[in-house]
Amino acid sequence: MTNINRWREPLIGCFTTLVLFCATSISADEQTTAPAAKDEIVMPAAVVVDLNQLFDMDKLLDQVTENQLVYVSESHDRYDHHLTQLAVLKAMYEKHPDVVLAMEQFFQPYQGALDRYISGEIDEVDFLNESEYFDRWRFDYRLYRPLLRFAREKAIPVIALNIEKEITRKVASEGIEALTDEERAKIPKEINRDSEQYSQQLKEIFELHPHSDKRNFDFFVEAQLIWDEGMAQRASEHFKANPDGHMVLIAGTGHLAFRTGIPNRLERRTPISSALLINSGGNYLSKDLGDYLISTKAQHIERHGMIGVYLDTEEEGVIKVTKFSKESHAEEAGMAVEDKIIELDGNTLESYGELKNILMDKKPGESVVVKVQRKSLFLSDRILEFTVELK
Repeated sequence: MTNINRWREPLIGCFTTLVLFCATSISADEQTTAPAAKDEIVMPAAVVVDLNQLFDMDKLLDQVTENQLVYVSESHDRYDHHLTQLAVLKAMYEKHPDVVLAMEQFFQPYQGALDRYISGEIDEVDFLNESEYFDRWRFDYRLYRPLLRFAREKAIPVIALNIEKEITRKVASEGIEALTDEERAKIPKEINRDSEQYSQQLKEIFELHPHSDKRNFDFFVEAQLIWDEGMAQRASEHFKANPDGHMVLIAGTGHLAFRTGIPNRLERRTPISSALLINSGGNYLSKDLGDYLISTKAQHIERHGMIGVYLDTEEEGVIKVTKFSKESHAEEAGMAVEDKIIELDGNTLESYGELKNILMDKKPGESVVVKVQRKSLFLSDRILEFTVELK
């Protein structure tokens, strides 16, 4: 049996409450709802889990690491989900040292930054800036830090799966037909539109978004299709070059659940043995959801210190204050709306990502020195400096 004791300590909060649901359940297409008579009480569709059939993480890792590919889903802000991903990566590396880590969280044009970080050529700060992590993904990097540090320690290659968000945004608003020839060259030529289940899942998500009536659902589906097909193609390229290789692929649950997003599209291109692990986040149980459902006690990473301002970062290279949040000390310190933040703790800022990079490990209550550029009606712009307590 795989021994996980050597990495149990950082995962103890996760594993002490971890159970795996592998009970028989029904899929969405097996559920039927009859019209209810007036005042009739209609029981909701339900599935039952046999708690006597639960097993632990050791047994799971022994089973899933027999595959070439293990998908592990996540709710992006759940730290416990990322610790589960780390456990899977460590187990796969122990059994298959050729394993690679494929991540939705990084974008294909920035593969070079990932390579340089994993090889030790650049440090974490430069890596986050070069990959434009905070400008493109924006979730707290500390959620993913254990995964990336382990990959760096063991020289495990990391593959950037995501396609450029400029392309998916354009398709979501204008459709694939609006793409230029240069943009089309960056998306897969083969896009499968046959899954009605995939479209239905997306329709439910689409209708949850505000102003969905003013957006084009077909364009929304096209954006999701090139997103999932793009990530699937990227991962499949590794197996075409390494037919006997191994991979842990991590992505949001929406890209993995029911295998309609990345998994079926990847395995259509490159048939391989795989296991799909769904980290539970309130999912409705269905036998089609995945191969295993992992339930952990929710953990969230501690919030880092914040300046307490809302920012406009639309103009490239400009970080402009638009308003102050509640209990912000920035206004008390002398900062004002329309100030452009140009320096933080002696570090010149050229992007929102660089600001986030500096704040990432700061704690509420610590102070930072903020230098701003302020417009003047009659004089030239002034450069002002303030010491701000983080909230």
